Parts: sequence; C-alpha cells; structure tokens
Amino acid sequence: ATRWLEAHPDDVLVMRALGDVLLSRRELAGAERWYRRLLSKAPDDVSALNNLAWILGQRNDPGALAFARKAHELAPRDGLILDTLGTLSAAAGDLKAAMAYHEQAVSLLPDAGPLHLNYARTLAKAGMGQKALEQLDLAARTSQGSRLASQITELRSTLANGG
Repeated sequence: ATRWLEAHPDDVLVMRALGDVLLSRRELAGAERWYRRLLSKAPDDVSALNNLAWILGQRNDPGALAFARKAHELAPRDGLILDTLGTLSAAAGDLKAAMAYHEQAVSLLPDAGPLHLNYARTLAKAGMGQKALEQLDLAARTSQGSRLASQITELRSTLANGG
C-alpha cells in the first residue's frame, strides 16, 4: 500500500484503509499519521475526522473536540460521530452537551451496544446512576457475547457501590 501511494499520492481510499487497519489493531500513532495525511488531501472526510478525534481523545489531546465538531458539522445525524462528540464532551467536563449527544446517538443507532455503554458512562459521571443502569441494560441486550460484557459488568459494579 505504501508503494502504491508513492505512485498515487492522492489516493485517499488507500490512506483511509491504512488508517482503519492500524486503528483496528490499536496502533494509534500510525493510524493518526494516515488520517492526518488523508485530511491534508480531503479535509472534509467525515470518517477520518471522527477517527482522528477519537484517537486524539484517547491521549486527552484538547484538539480532539475540534475534529469531532467538524465531523458533526458535516454529518449532524451520524450516530458514531455523535457518540465520539459525546464522549469527548464528557471528558472535557461538558456533561450537559455530552448527554444530549449520546441521547441522539443511541436514538439513531439503538442496537449499538457500545454507544449505550458510552452513554451510561456519561450518565454515571453526571451522577445519574439509575439512568446509567438503564443504558447498561440496553448495552447488555444489544451486545450479547461481545467484548463489552466485562466493561458493562465493571460499570454496573461501580454504580452498585455508589460510584
């Protein structure tokens, strides 16, 4: 793929594929490089903006929110972007906005367990334990057998212990 890009330096599809593969492997630095390169060629690529926002959010980089907001501006009804924006807003301490973004995200993608889990985390952070438990129930119901089970159990336990 890198040889291909030497000959075809504007092929954003290959850049996205490389970023996506590295992101799926949790090789965040490499994925970030490809998404930034892609965005230098296609600055309105919604997927790259959202993925870069998520990556930067993992490092608590304050620039993450700007990428998420731009992605949201371009695709205001994309549940995955709303989830990223909600998660980053919660991390920045804007729980009111975070809850609104998460609520929109789960209404658009009601069968996406990870989105319910992220919403539950934000609700828990806001001290809304009962609503968080309701979202955890939805996360568990829509994510049966997935890798989310331990995260759901952990948050449920934290809430049960008053956290």
